[in-house]
Amino acid sequence: MSRWACDLTQLAAEVRGVKRLKSLADAIYRFHSAFSVRADLMEARNTIRMLRQVHTNASDRSRFGAALMSHAIVLYARAAISDQEGRRGVDVTKAFSADLKNKHLAIADLRNTVVAHHGIPQGKHGRRWHKERTILKSVNGSQSFTYSSSRSGYLAAAVDDLALLIEHAGSAVAAALEERGIKLQAQLSKLMADPEVSVAVQRCQYIPENSYQTSDDVASFWNGIDYATEHLGQKPL
Repeated sequence: MSRWACDLTQLAAEVRGVKRLKSLADAIYRFHSAFSVRADLMEARNTIRMLRQVHTNASDRSRFGAALMSHAIVLYARAAISDQEGRRGVDVTKAFSADLKNKHLAIADLRNTVVAHHGIPQGKHGRRWHKERTILKSVNGSQSFTYSSSRSGYLAAAVDDLALLIEHAGSAVAAALEERGIKLQAQLSKLMADPEVSVAVQRCQYIPENSYQTSDDVASFWNGIDYATEHLGQKPL
């Protein structure tokens, strides 16, 4: 059986400095970025599913709810912000309805003013996530300061909004993958016979045995399993 794989991400890095091959590097980066955004959305979706499971158990909700909630919010924000350093983002909100855009803004506010940074929340979720007060109290004439904090680990409305946003954002990414994949294939068809590209492809061979821990994982790679999201069988970096 004849089979080979090329690390296109490495190939793009090698040829991007060659002016006549810049279109190939750009096509690879754009396609890779769409996959990367998709991976964030898939991980966010899986986190939401896990969050809903732990919510049914009070002990698990107390221990894991806030961490899972924060993780899902951050992953969605990574995927939904188009102007991203290091990847050619997909404008997943472009086709959102007015209602979805309002939900998106509420999640963005939660991320920006509560989860990732401290600010003054304006959205419906941010105002409910964390309440804190500095208190002056007096007991038998003795005054002292204290601090009161109440932090939500699970907001059902925010979880429902996230699930809906992830679903619609996923549709936008799927369309971007199709469009960018067609353009990348056209560039590869045009330039694969180029001697410099051919040599670079040989240098950029991808060996799955170096990335996956078991023979089953390697077989899944060759047999067409979609590894668009992080695979739990991969070796640690």
